[in-house]
Amino acid sequence: MFIPKNLFAPNTEICYAFRTAVIYTLFSSGCLLQIEYEEKKKAEGKKARDDKESVLEMLFAAFEKHQYYNIRDLVKITRQPIVRF
Repeated sequence: MFIPKNLFAPNTEICYAFRTAVIYTLFSSGCLLQIEYEEKKKAEGKKARDDKESVLEMLFAAFEKHQYYNIRDLVKITRQPIVRF
């Protein structure tokens, strides 16, 4: 029985990369995210307490849109400290 030699040869070729690309970064991605977060917080400023009537108006307007809210969402909507609730 005759078996050709190329029958058992691999169909793919292996190509080796001898040089790898080295990329140097000044900051890691986590550090860049932290810097962006700190800049956003500085631009926002500290949360100051508003008077009760304006906070209630913001809450009523929010609850007209949706029936349920998470406490974190209410903090974002009213821009009030968490102790206020």
